[in-house]
Amino acid sequence: MRFTAEQRLDDGVLERAFTLGEIPGILWTPGSVSAPAPLILLGHPGGLHTMYPRLAARARHCAAEGFAAATIELPGSGDRPRSAAAEAARADLRRALA
Repeated sequence: MRFTAEQRLDDGVLERAFTLGEIPGILWTPGSVSAPAPLILLGHPGGLHTMYPRLAARARHCAAEGFAAATIELPGSGDRPRSAAAEAARADLRRALA
């Protein structure tokens, strides 16, 4: 994991963008943590940029309760590299639906 950007939000939550291999994501941690915090993985139906406001709101709520929260870009969306297998599966699904 490589952190690519960092900012402290107005409520003290630390937000860090990262890449895990070629997969982008965001990690939010409580502002004042003296020990490792349990991690909640946040799911979403779209790209990180599109879903950011909702994800950040949920992550801030998690941080207020003492949890860290993280999310990654979904396969085939946003800045995540395209996978040939995922694209083939999407094409198969579209053909089946047609």
